[in-house]
Amino acid sequence: MKILFVTPQPPFPPKKGTTLRNAALIAEAARRHDVHLLTVGDDARSAPLGLDSSLPEERGAGNERFPRIPTDVVPPPQRTLVRRLGDLVGGSLPDLALRLRSPAAHARFIALLRELRPDIVQFEAVEAAGAVGPLGEAVRAAGVRPRFVYDAHNAEFALQERIWRTEIGDLRRWPLAAYSIVQWRRLRRWEAGLCRVSEVIAVSEGDAARLAGLAGVCPVVIPNGVDTDVYTPAPSGPVLDSAAPRLLFVGTLDFRPNVDAVRWFAREALPLIVEEYPGARFVVAGRDPVPSVRALAGPHIEVVGPVEDERPLMQAASIYVVPLRSGGGMRFKVVQAMAAGVPVVSTTFGMEGVSARHGEHVLTADTPAAFLEAIRRTLSDPEASRKRVERARALVVERYDWRAILPAIHTLYDRLAAAAGARR
Repeated sequence: MKILFVTPQPPFPPKKGTTLRNAALIAEAARRHDVHLLTVGDDARSAPLGLDSSLPEERGAGNERFPRIPTDVVPPPQRTLVRRLGDLVGGSLPDLALRLRSPAAHARFIALLRELRPDIVQFEAVEAAGAVGPLGEAVRAAGVRPRFVYDAHNAEFALQERIWRTEIGDLRRWPLAAYSIVQWRRLRRWEAGLCRVSEVIAVSEGDAARLAGLAGVCPVVIPNGVDTDVYTPAPSGPVLDSAAPRLLFVGTLDFRPNVDAVRWFAREALPLIVEEYPGARFVVAGRDPVPSVRALAGPHIEVVGPVEDERPLMQAASIYVVPLRSGGGMRFKVVQAMAAGVPVVSTTFGMEGVSARHGEHVLTADTPAAFLEAIRRTLSDPEASRKRVERARALVVERYDWRAILPAIHTLYDRLAAAAGARR
């Protein structure tokens, strides 16, 4: 089959959650199908992008490299703050649907539909579907009728609902909460419409249930994965140093759920932990830290900022903390930390989409006192903690290694091909 992928940014080289997922799915699809990529990026030239050895190679293929993917890159729109405010006040579409929308993307999408006549068009996240403009208009202009696949990296409407419910309790964050209320309502309508014209992929059972309730669809669940040959435990095991424990968080630091998580942990949980462990340090790593995150830096908090490779930080960490209180989807860094043999202490919400059990694979904590108790439990019993991380890694190898996950995409494509054949 011919498959046209549309992504909100170039997926190669894969650096963060979105690009890791997109690169893995595109590479797997290209093994059996004729794949083309339309993406939004700073380089507007049409050029082939290749996958390199930073992604897992098919076992038994020796040194065979992934195929190079024919790619069209359209420039991102120059969407000013004034324009965004105008769309917020006077428009009806959600910000995510407009963030990358441009005449250039719309025109190139129509041209590719005419040229390639793809059997499937797969949108990677809401922004990708929004970038190319109204789908019905594009299909009519091109004179083709491909099947649409919407890979929902998050149930975006539910993410915005959770954010406003989290932030509405803080008077200082009411403007942001109000923004999320508006986006939640608009996303409910827009995402429901996208789901109804598409086959839907969700990253977790929870998101699948939310999208099913929203649009009456039956999503296929394909979780986020990890290369367990790349993320491996330190030879000596986790650094369970009770004199100077290092508590690590990695994530994009202008993403509001992550900002809320690190600020809440620093303000509410860390003081309790430092009182019992005076040498403790909270290490916050990730790109684009906002001022409120950078301002946290101090005697017990280190704001590292962007890192090319978080694995050295993971191997030096005593505990990987996931204090998320809002958000959506499934967190790559959780399965990466589990694969890397780092003890994980997370909110219940932070573990959503991962079938790890409290006490067996990870420890969960939803209050500052519970975080302290989980950290105390991890540091005071190194042997039990090491057994827990061994079970956690075994779970990831079994269920969340890309080799276990990616065959599901072929099952979906085979079903769509059979349905198309039956209609002829």
